[in-house]
Amino acid sequence: MIFGLGAYVKHDSLGMICGAFACRDSVLPMTVPEMLQTLHRGLAFVSALYIFFLVYLSFKNRWGDKLQNRLIFSAITVFIQLVLGVLTIMKVIDISWAMLHLATGTLLFALVVEARVFLGTAAFLKTRLSIATNQPILNKTDV
Repeated sequence: MIFGLGAYVKHDSLGMICGAFACRDSVLPMTVPEMLQTLHRGLAFVSALYIFFLVYLSFKNRWGDKLQNRLIFSAITVFIQLVLGVLTIMKVIDISWAMLHLATGTLLFALVVEARVFLGTAAFLKTRLSIATNQPILNKTDV
């Protein structure tokens, strides 16, 4: 959703419709384009907080080095994405900054999906499969 909103904001040249913290003379967005821009930024902020929270949880609960490394790399990418987003606004949406912002967002999406796939595979390998009979079926890792 963040990608879609960002693409719409970029292609309709709405990136500068709101300043850093306010839209025109109001703190709250009043028009649909202002709302879309604010929604893009708000969802990005919530996503960033969520990734930073996952990094915190991974260290607190000792989720394992492989997953922690993936989450740390994701958090670093979030920080780079934030800096590129600010530079994109400051440079009045110069295409090179916008492309870097888009590429970093794509990398971040790939990292999150890959971490989820890794987590899903690891969790699957640690559990036993069973059918409705409640008889355990050995995994390849149990042999």
